[in-house]
Amino acid sequence: MFSLDVVELQSPSLAWGQITIDDFSEMFEMNLRYWTPEEYRHQWSIASYRIANGGGRSAFITSMPTPDTSDRLWWWPAWREGERVYVQNQMLLPEQLPEKFDGTDPTKNLDQPSLTGLEGYGISTWETTVTAIRLFADKIAGDVI
Repeated sequence: MFSLDVVELQSPSLAWGQITIDDFSEMFEMNLRYWTPEEYRHQWSIASYRIANGGGRSAFITSMPTPDTSDRLWWWPAWREGERVYVQNQMLLPEQLPEKFDGTDPTKNLDQPSLTGLEGYGISTWETTVTAIRLFADKIAGDVI
């Protein structure tokens, strides 16, 4: 199973979201100053279809900063190897983002997938299936329309 959901609106600028990858589930804060919940869902739909339809890599943005602020970007890069999909949680600081990053095509800002960080320690990585991503893509497409 794979899913991303907007769970609860906290204020006009903050919501709680949830990601589920098989038996793993985690809540996260969503910055609503720049994107609405619908814009997040739209991005998740595009990212899931990219993976499900043969794209090698994509990313699910879960907290999009307002351009030209000191807010951090949170996303879940994903890459496909055959019928398996690997997903990681990453935070990017403003200085790591290109000047005009707007989230429309996050794949051009993805580093090569790695299971090891700069210090040589393993990076937490979750594994799911292309089928799970495709089912999510179909479900969220119905929610977005």
